[in-house]
Parts: sequence; structure tokens; C-alpha cells
Amino acid sequence: MRQILLYGACLFFANIQFAQKKTPLNLENSLKSNTKVQSFFMNKDRQTPSLITVNPASNLTIERVPEFLKKALQINNNNFQFTLSDKSISKNDSEIITFSSSYNGINIVHAKYKAFVKDGFVKFISLEHYMLEDNMNKVVNLSKNNARSFATKHVGAKVYVWETISDLLSKTTDKSEVSLLEKQYKEVFPEGTLVYVDDYTTPQADLKLAYKLKITIYDVIGREVLSKLLEKSNKNIDISSLGSGTYIVQITNKNNEKIIKKLIVK
Repeated sequence: MRQILLYGACLFFANIQFAQKKTPLNLENSLKSNTKVQSFFMNKDRQTPSLITVNPASNLTIERVPEFLKKALQINNNNFQFTLSDKSISKNDSEIITFSSSYNGINIVHAKYKAFVKDGFVKFISLEHYMLEDNMNKVVNLSKNNARSFATKHVGAKVYVWETISDLLSKTTDKSEVSLLEKQYKEVFPEGTLVYVDDYTTPQADLKLAYKLKITIYDVIGREVLSKLLEKSNKNIDISSLGSGTYIVQITNKNNEKIIKKLIVK
């Protein structure tokens, strides 16, 4: 079953649409002159490559992919980092190694880099890459508490699991019970994670800083019936497509712990 992300988004102080410091022409010229790049395809909206075919003579191994990408994409800022996040096998037995990226320690949600490996060497890389300004400043104008408030308001439950646990904590002095309840509270409380997220409702690349919480809504027989991506500029979950009835709302916190609540649509 798919998870739905709810972004109680906190934007930059200025409504930044990232003007690319490195122009598409400069990036294209750099890719053309890179002897390890056999060919590439540019995404016109992001103005970055979406596919890079690696020159077979370069014998590029997976360990050297981050270094290769930094050079190919003209990334000269040490604050931009790649992290290996997934491994899988394709239908033709190629190994697919996926990298995620972060800037100043904050994950860029939609940025993905998939290296297709055959016989020990990378053949091509499919990617969704965003160029960030080296001197970019982030000013969060939405607190975690406000973001969480938006999320819980959307769900509309009368009582949440962490509130119940908090109430139990206030009524006990037993050390072992307190320890267990504190652990449970930490596991279910939707702390929220600060991330960069692209607004997919617009064609251009316009990353925003956001708090990420995960919410999934199912009906009572287990079918997923609603999937929405929300940001600060649109704080409402549109449930007009749901018929009258009882639905189950599943909230997943950053530790992948699940909270189940009932939603009644009249």
C-alpha cells in the first residue's frame, strides 16, 4: 500500500524559486566535455539532466558515483551530499543502486539518482536533480508545533495516541511503567522532519522548505481511497471525493510507527 505524505510546509522567508546559479547552457557544456559521459538528456522544467549514459571506457564503479555526479552536475559545495539509500535488481538482472541527496543536512525529498550497474560497472544513471544556490539562506516561518497542528486538524480525530499516553504518564509514578510509556510516546509522536520539497503542481523546479508528516487514509474494507500532497499554501485535505461513511486514517511518524484513527464523513 502506498504512503501519502502530508507536508505542513514551512517556506523560505522570501518566496524563493531557485534561480539557477549555473545556467543550463553551462551545465550542458560541462556534460559534453566530460569524457566519462557518453550522452545525456536534459529535463526542460528542472533544467538539469534526467538521464546520463556513462562512457563504457570510464569503468565507473558504484563507489565512485557520488564523485562522478558532483563533477558532472557542477556541484562544488560540500554541503550537498549523496547517500546510498536503496538497492534492487531489475528484470534484466542489472543492479539498481539509488542515492538520495541532502543540502546542509536537510533531505531533498524528490531528488533521486538511480545507477544501473551491470558486470560491476555503471552503465547509466537516471536522475531527478535540483540545483541549489551555494549561498542559499533558510528561514523557517512555520514551527514544528504549527505544522503538527495543521496535520492533526486535517485528520480531525478527537484524541490521538500520544495524548492518551501523555495522560497515562501524568497518572503514574511507577518507574518501569513510566519508562515504557515514555518509549511508546517517543515512537508514536509525529515529530516531523524538515525537508526540501518540490511543488509538483507547477512545471518549474521550485523547492520549498517543509515539515514532513505521513498520513494515509483508507476506507473500512482496506482500500486506499485518498492520496494528497499538501503544503503550507494549501493547508486543507480535500475529502470531497469521499462518499459518506467511516474511514480509517493511518498516520506514520518518522520512525515508521503507525497511528490509526477513525474519520467519519457525513
